[in-house]
Amino acid sequence: MQAWIDRVDDYDEGRLSDVFASRQEFLLGGLVPGDTVLVKPNILQEAEPERALATNPHFIHAFIRFLLGHGLRVIVGDIPGNHVPSERLAADFGLEEYAGDDRVTICHLDQYGFRHVHLEHPRSPRPITLPDLLWQSKVLFNLPKAKTHSLTLVTGAVKNLFGLTPKAERTGLHMIPSGDEFARCLLDLHTALPVHERVVMDGILGMDGEGPSAGRPRHLRAVVVADDPVLADWAMCRMMGIDWELTPLSHVVPAPDGTLAVGDLTPIQPAFARPRSYMGGAVVSIAATFQRIVGASNRPIPMVDTSKCVKCRICAQRCPAKAIRLAPYPQFNRRTCVLCYCCHEMCPQQAIVLRHTFRR
Repeated sequence: MQAWIDRVDDYDEGRLSDVFASRQEFLLGGLVPGDTVLVKPNILQEAEPERALATNPHFIHAFIRFLLGHGLRVIVGDIPGNHVPSERLAADFGLEEYAGDDRVTICHLDQYGFRHVHLEHPRSPRPITLPDLLWQSKVLFNLPKAKTHSLTLVTGAVKNLFGLTPKAERTGLHMIPSGDEFARCLLDLHTALPVHERVVMDGILGMDGEGPSAGRPRHLRAVVVADDPVLADWAMCRMMGIDWELTPLSHVVPAPDGTLAVGDLTPIQPAFARPRSYMGGAVVSIAATFQRIVGASNRPIPMVDTSKCVKCRICAQRCPAKAIRLAPYPQFNRRTCVLCYCCHEMCPQQAIVLRHTFRR
């Protein structure tokens, strides 16, 4: 297990190429020209790169160019939470010049089908389903974005594989009652991979506050390369100035050996702000009940900012509890809302805000 941290100020592709070349022995280990690899960035939804919602297109482009330069065939894709038309994927990934290149397949990973995976000793009873394309690849390159997250506190390498799950199964996964149980499901996804996983994290421009979609862009200035997603996320937390012990991941796996992370781990000042909605992995159903009794004195609730809302219906469509209806703006059924914050995460207009309705 190993992680390397390189400090990079911006998305200059020449500098990124140097970073990837310096880790060439690890990144290309076991691969030969002609092998197929799968690259999985984070593209939660379409947004300007400056908002830091997704893996930066220059980061993706520089990495794909590095792989192609070593004779590999590349599949690049994701299954975004919000719909992204197939014809726009190449542009969103920064790969327009490779759209007609027979060495590169740019796609939604769900269009080629899925396989169910059986684990001998799963951490969670939840089923595991992964894209069939993984079985056609020799390595999975996990390209996450360094951000905060309302349910898991941080979203990096471990959380990025949630984007491999079928959309039809995500409703049930979002209804999971605690951050700890959700973390167990995510770890099972990594264990179930049929190929080796290598992490190449975009931590140059991250996000703090109300991540993963409505937070504030922050310059973390780091690229993390690792062979273990938990160690990569531990290093990310360290640089963010976020206490690892506050994350659900820390509750379900042993703390990584920090001496295995090589490079500058100096925490940013001031530290990344945590989401107001994060409750340290507490059981969501209990939190929701408590909220209804005391008027959300402890946990924020989603509300609509009508000055931003365009009535696109995405919040209602993505709500796993079916607790939102449009009349004409979103209205929330507080008795059935499970405080998963999918509406907040998926709103492309940042019109779903998290607010306390009562303050002590």
